[in-house]
Amino acid sequence: MNRLRVLLADPIRLSIAVAGLLAAAGVVAFLVTAQQMDDSDVVVTQVSYLVSGGLAAFAVVVFGLGAALLQTARRANAQTRSELTAFADALEELAAVVEKRGRAR
Repeated sequence: MNRLRVLLADPIRLSIAVAGLLAAAGVVAFLVTAQQMDDSDVVVTQVSYLVSGGLAAFAVVVFGLGAALLQTARRANAQTRSELTAFADALEELAAVVEKRGRAR
């Protein structure tokens, strides 16, 4: 239950989890499509399963993985921005100390 609270508290983690579930659902849809194709001996029917189910499953997998990659990149950029802000604040404090010492001389 605690993991669920942590997951729900962070919107980026939640969206990455949803994107992962989408990718997994796409894989399941592709497996179902493959099973349907295997059950049929008629090539025209197999092609229709491949076009309708296979391409849709592929699209869902690509969308899920793309969304997960995008959210991961957003998280990394947010972390970098946070670190740069902290660095800029430290530089401002250092500049204030240097300026104060310069006036004291």
